[in-house]
Amino acid sequence: LNAISHASTLIQPRDTNKPFLMAIDRGFAIKGQGNVLTGTILQGQLKVNDTIIIPDLPSSVKVKSMQSFHISCRQATAGDRVGVCIDSCPVKIERSVAFRSPDMKHLTSVFLMSVQKIPFYKDTISSKQRLHVSILHSTVLCKQIIFCRVSGENEYEWLDELPVTDSDTGEGNQVYAVVVLEEPILV
Repeated sequence: LNAISHASTLIQPRDTNKPFLMAIDRGFAIKGQGNVLTGTILQGQLKVNDTIIIPDLPSSVKVKSMQSFHISCRQATAGDRVGVCIDSCPVKIERSVAFRSPDMKHLTSVFLMSVQKIPFYKDTISSKQRLHVSILHSTVLCKQIIFCRVSGENEYEWLDELPVTDSDTGEGNQVYAVVVLEEPILV
């Protein structure tokens, strides 16, 4: 009973006050109805007749109807898994996102991140090597420039490859990468 009580304190409340954001798993057409997008609402809430933005489409679309586990619903909130029916669209939608506010449409093609090598990955990871990066439902090719902070100084050193252990860069030195995507993605 104590374990259940402790586990219940770890559950985060659904965040319905943030702007609507939905991860779309797949989309398919239903003749005479339109297109159905299935996915999970990550934050916010969605109602029938709301207008949403899907980056794969040239314009925003209106939500005609929704279902959650084969039951029609008028509203869904963060954490809910839903099927959303929209008007027919010419583009096949798979692995995308939907949001309501145009302010959420941030595209980027460069970002900075801290990195460390997974011990089970045996190949080397070199600066300027082409890799696949997956963020949300987008996977794109990128090149990265790897560097680390010089111990005790406010200077950085470019590295030819990602170090295998901390001893390769000096104890406690964090390794970073500037990642340059070949095409911009929504973040």
